[in-house]
Amino acid sequence: MLPIEIKVLNKDKMNSLKLKQEQVIKNIQNIVKISGFNVMSKARDKCPVVTANLRDSITVEFLMSAPNFGAKIYTNVVYASEQEYNTTYNHNHPQQKNSKATWGFLRKSLQEVQPEFKEAIREAFA
Repeated sequence: MLPIEIKVLNKDKMNSLKLKQEQVIKNIQNIVKISGFNVMSKARDKCPVVTANLRDSITVEFLMSAPNFGAKIYTNVVYASEQEYNTTYNHNHPQQKNSKATWGFLRKSLQEVQPEFKEAIREAFA
């Protein structure tokens, strides 16, 4: 019969691992929150503004229960998809008040924040 060797972590190492895990979870939660607010802020900056209804409706909600962490950035304005996907909205509207307005304002904002988010997540696990 072959000998079997079992190593058991001592209590100090177990506590140390638990503290490390808790710190990683807190770091990820912070990264998700910061990134979610950054996407929301950038989307508001890029959003077409005539009445400010769409810009003011852009909201962020967070899911923060381990192991699932996420941010949901959305709007409930009916015409938002037309402006996001540029199907009918004229971004050169004479009443347009936002010179930075662009189609794809939500997607472009997410793309801008994504590299920072990925790097922060990598560092959280380092």
